[in-house]
Amino acid sequence: MLRYVGDLQGDLQQNKGELEVDLISIDKNSSLGQLSGSNSIFEIYTESYGECPIVIKGAGAGTTVTARSVILHK
Repeated sequence: MLRYVGDLQGDLQQNKGELEVDLISIDKNSSLGQLSGSNSIFEIYTESYGECPIVIKGAGAGTTVTARSVILHK
């Protein structure tokens, strides 16, 4: 299954990050593979949580939702 995936990496506390977006092939049973319609998902990997990401999943842009954003606070 193909999905557009954005990967943001860097020292975001220092406002230094790089965003790369690619169309990639993923397993249909993965969290990204199970998305449908205009839903979106964020997987946040941190040093504290290791390989177990924090997951935010919900409605993306669509007829009832025009935009979503994630705001990080210190």
